[in-house]
Amino acid sequence: MGIFSKISGVDAKLLKYKKRASNVLKIVRLQAKEDGRDFENIMFNSYDLHDGNQCIDQSLKLSLFLAGALAESEENKELMHIKGWRLSILGSAIEDVMLENNYHNCDLNWFLLRYLKNSDNSDTLFFLKRISYSHGGRLVSMGIDIDDDFHTKINISIFLDILEEEDGYYADFEAGPASVDRYKKIKNL
Repeated sequence: MGIFSKISGVDAKLLKYKKRASNVLKIVRLQAKEDGRDFENIMFNSYDLHDGNQCIDQSLKLSLFLAGALAESEENKELMHIKGWRLSILGSAIEDVMLENNYHNCDLNWFLLRYLKNSDNSDTLFFLKRISYSHGGRLVSMGIDIDDDFHTKINISIFLDILEEEDGYYADFEAGPASVDRYKKIKNL
């Protein structure tokens, strides 16, 4: 990243984020195996591989889940409260981990900061549903941090259940005053 990043500790933070994201992904894969599920099938094979949009969407969901876990464990914040250079480093770390594991690279910085500009109701609903995956990552990270294996396993299994559903989302997630269900009710969707 350059001389400034070495002096400022950005390189070290990027490596720390990548290691944590890789560890969370390993834990998710282990839980999927323990549950008798094929994680790669959930990510790719359950969809028509000729429809790249569905595979990209699964990667976006996983990216947001990992980003939520990192935001909680490394910054002690919800993903939506991470700003500036921290969000940039977090996004870069997630992108690197996704590419290293042969998943689609999703530009989290663009999704979190630019997606809703010039959007309509369906775009906003899509954004809220996808950003809700960060809530699942946050819950898993909290469980890992306090060594609560029981609830961590349950939360990973819930994540896998929601990930398997084409239109799944975390109903209890709130982004400020908005939630998916409240938004649907207000906009009659």
